[in-house]
Amino acid sequence: DETVTLYAYVIYEKASTMLLPGMNPFTEKKLMDIVQYTATEKTNININLSTLTPAADNNINILITDENGNLLQTNELINVSVNGEETTYYFIKGNLSIPYKIMSSEGLTISAVYGGSNQYSRSNATVVFIGTNMTMVAQAETQVNSPIPVTIILTSDDNLLTGQEVTISTANGDETIELTNGFIIYQYTPTSVGEETITATLNSNGSYIASYANTTITVTGDKDTI
Repeated sequence: DETVTLYAYVIYEKASTMLLPGMNPFTEKKLMDIVQYTATEKTNININLSTLTPAADNNINILITDENGNLLQTNELINVSVNGEETTYYFIKGNLSIPYKIMSSEGLTISAVYGGSNQYSRSNATVVFIGTNMTMVAQAETQVNSPIPVTIILTSDDNLLTGQEVTISTANGDETIELTNGFIIYQYTPTSVGEETITATLNSNGSYIASYANTTITVTGDKDTI
């Protein structure tokens, strides 16, 4: 059992007379009362992102469950901090979804604190998603059927990020390789004349935010056949 302190506030809203999920309408709140209860049920918080793809439409999803994994069937407040910026949200029946766009170059630390109630204990959780950055360098022009080196470098906080899988997309198709040392000099052989775009994409996982890099090359005809 855990002693939970509840703070009763009068809340002043910006423009709406009701609280909606994912909104933060608070401009001012005044403490009215403090009450202590003994909470008997433990709670857990789960935090995840709908996608780790940069600049895509994304949601921070937060679930609050009891000790048996069931969503709390209550409507309460929760404090959420994203990279140190804290906001109070209103969740409905243990579920909260917050729109958020991430950038590949920045890391993301998300914390959530549920203050508890007369039934449920206080709980908190923190997750960290690591930002990444990818660069690609290749010569601007080459001849058809002639291999060219394409340098691909993957970093995080300016340090080489090793052991990650990267998908390289060219006119010849896709190929997935592992950057054992955080970089690779990839040999690419174009098979047709014209402009081509080479793209490398980090296959994001539960810890790293996706990133990508691309470059455009001009492929000319074989001079020996002209």
